[in-house]
Amino acid sequence: MQPAQVLNKPATAAHDPQGMGVRPHEGFADAGDNAKVPEQAGVPLLCLGRGWGTYLGPVQQNRPHSHHLIQIAWSPSTAFELSAGDYKVRGMGHVVDAGASHCMQSAEPVRLLFLDPAMPIARGWRAISGGNVCELDPVQVQQLETRLQQWIHAKADDSNDPPLAGTREQALAEWLSAKLDQPLRACDAAQVLGLSEGRFLHWFTQVHGLPFRPYVRWLRLQKALRCLAEGATLTEAAYASGFSDSAHLSRSFAASFGIAPRGLQRVRIRLSKSAGPDVAGVLTP
Repeated sequence: MQPAQVLNKPATAAHDPQGMGVRPHEGFADAGDNAKVPEQAGVPLLCLGRGWGTYLGPVQQNRPHSHHLIQIAWSPSTAFELSAGDYKVRGMGHVVDAGASHCMQSAEPVRLLFLDPAMPIARGWRAISGGNVCELDPVQVQQLETRLQQWIHAKADDSNDPPLAGTREQALAEWLSAKLDQPLRACDAAQVLGLSEGRFLHWFTQVHGLPFRPYVRWLRLQKALRCLAEGATLTEAAYASGFSDSAHLSRSFAASFGIAPRGLQRVRIRLSKSAGPDVAGVLTP
């Protein structure tokens, strides 16, 4: 397998709320909807976990934008164009590091996998991009597509078993759920569990695979999407999930995915408690 080709380091651009150019189709699905091969039904799918997200569907030509997540984009059958800085590359797959300015154009539906840079698995992807954009070879694209399809069809129930009663995990999950519409501080969470803040932060990262603050951000985004799927307005969803107002929610969503939540009003939504597609080892020669 040939190493991925690294392009020039693009200049960082301001977040563009309409950057990704999601093309709308049918209305919001209920949270937890388990559609199979969604693009065949003509309905794009966004699945959001804790530390990761996937999007399957069409994109339109869009303006340069950046976001704080790593983006892995590929098409199983058709090459597409990705622009970064002064360069344009046409290929079957690309990795865009967090903060890199880019835009994408594809005539066919694509797959996008977003990873929080704080996740351990993100280190390998950041190593090949080096803060830039890089191209994936056909073998890597096929591996990604296989892993994604295996994950989509693995099981109908996408949620993990609930934490055991009486455990730290359950106590914390219940506290976070009850307080998500309020400011959440690590010192307060540590006090709930009877731990020092330093010990709590170490334990939390070991158990959840993400530091406390990024994890809470993903919880808030999930809660906001659930509220929108249930018919709430953008303002109602923002307040219910702990954002100061609808503008704050829009900025946070755009900072993560390059689009505003209003662009998802006709996209199928799934919220997941499980791990996302297993892409470990795809970069191994």
